[in-house]
Amino acid sequence: MLREFVSADANGIYDAAAEQLAEVIESAVAQRGEALLAVSGGKSPEALFQRLSNLLLPWSRVRVTLVDERAVPVEHADSNARLVQASLLQGKAANAVWLPLFRPGLTPEQTIEVVQGELRQWPLPFDVVVLGMGEDGHTASWFPDAPELGALLSPDNFSLLGVAHPQKAPHVRLTLTRHAVLNSRLIQLLIPGANKQPVYLRAKQQAEPLAELPVRAVLHQNRVPVHVYRTQ
Repeated sequence: MLREFVSADANGIYDAAAEQLAEVIESAVAQRGEALLAVSGGKSPEALFQRLSNLLLPWSRVRVTLVDERAVPVEHADSNARLVQASLLQGKAANAVWLPLFRPGLTPEQTIEVVQGELRQWPLPFDVVVLGMGEDGHTASWFPDAPELGALLSPDNFSLLGVAHPQKAPHVRLTLTRHAVLNSRLIQLLIPGANKQPVYLRAKQQAEPLAELPVRAVLHQNRVPVHVYRTQ
């Protein structure tokens, strides 16, 4: 279920990931009339998004949402929605259907209820979930120090979204649960940078404890193929 694409530099992994994403989008639209993507924010996927936005794909039949989001308005510098709108939903990709997570005027808990209702109207599973990984081993907003981590990763939690309060990272987070991330046909995990490779290798080699390196919840499962794009 785990496959690695290793490149000497980040450009190589973004090129390969964009090529695969384009193929998945075209295949999904051909097979069921639309493609469903859940993408992460942060620095890792920005170059991937820029490549995708320039590709001639059936974007009007692509639905895009976020894996996770800070509870900040889109104008905020830390907004993942701002990043996606500026780097992915441009050019040819501007016609994609966009579902943001943050909703102004609602509490995080109210937002979860509203957005989860909207996501349940999508014909899940996601075709692709694009993840990154932090140096602490978090992915999505599954932070090791978040009090909600156990619930977010619980196999008995069938909610699509949850709230996380990381202790060492800014902002309350809205995030897909483990159940939602694994309700997909493919997971792409982007890990550029030499400083992250030892963390990834440790997570790959040992399945537990999840609370130490939450990315293990993605790497050690047999439901969804995981393609890791990483530098040496």
